Amino acid sequence: MGNSTNKEALIRDSPLTTKEQKALQKLITKIKKTKKSDELDREEFQLVLEKWLGKKITPDSGIDIGEVFASVDTDGSGTVNFKELVVWLSIYQKGSEEDKLRSIFRSFDLDGNGVLDTNEITNVLDILKFSLAERGESESRAIADAAAMVKKLDNDKDGKITLEEWVNIGKESNLSKELLGVHFEKLMSK
Repeated sequence: MGNSTNKEALIRDSPLTTKEQKALQKLITKIKKTKKSDELDREEFQLVLEKWLGKKITPDSGIDIGEVFASVDTDGSGTVNFKELVVWLSIYQKGSEEDKLRSIFRSFDLDGNGVLDTNEITNVLDILKFSLAERGESESRAIADAAAMVKKLDNDKDGKITLEEWVNIGKESNLSKELLGVHFEKLMSK
């Protein structure tokens, strides 16, 4: 219930203007296969995102549309609704660095306890290694740099990473750009 109210406030206070939100809703209506709901399946979501951003998302683009779709589908319903899309675009297209870091942290915090434990930190490490290698680092350099970043995130050296540590250290180290990757960054830029 509180989460729904939170989303309503985010839409109302979204950096997407009312005009942009209406344009997005119009685009969704135009693309929808069935007019029964505003829920987008993965294929419809991709079409909306491509039209909205003015960029084609192909397998060669370096973007895993399935991963993007899953990150937008915050309720795990298998579809993306207007509210989820507005919140996601607000964060990743117009949001602050802190907004992005908080959102990314939530995606890694699988148990939702506000702390990244060993297994969740391993997931962060894997994504960082991949992203650094994608940027051209050798595999051994990517592993070493990813490990150093993760070690730095655990500011109090207790083996866990809190949201506060994540945001504070993440802002200093361009963590969101490293985790999201160069292709995602290109996709979301205007």
